[in-house]
Amino acid sequence: MANIEHAKIQPTPQAPARRLNGQFAPGHSGNPTGYKAFIARQQAIRAQADALLKALRDELGSKVSAVDIALAQSAALMLAKATVNEKHRVTLTGRAQRIIDGLRERYPARKRLPTLRELGIE
Repeated sequence: MANIEHAKIQPTPQAPARRLNGQFAPGHSGNPTGYKAFIARQQAIRAQADALLKALRDELGSKVSAVDIALAQSAALMLAKATVNEKHRVTLTGRAQRIIDGLRERYPARKRLPTLRELGIE
């Protein structure tokens, strides 16, 4: 029997690059479309967060401080992430609701919808 030398497996366009031990080489993934799907999902979350932020800024009015705008951005992003993250949905919506309630107390607006507590439902 001849000695068989183990050569490094060269990646091909059809298959992911694997090492001899079966693990993927650095820079290669087991799911080649995973990164593209991740980026598309993040862009959809960002677009939804931007729409939520615009609605929240319209509700709060024009004289909002920079810190409160940052809080509103954070709350909008939490709400947008809650739509796709089932594991942390309750936590994200609860935190976002506390931020939004605080902003609504500081900036009472004319266009604001009444809360459930104000309607006597809660």
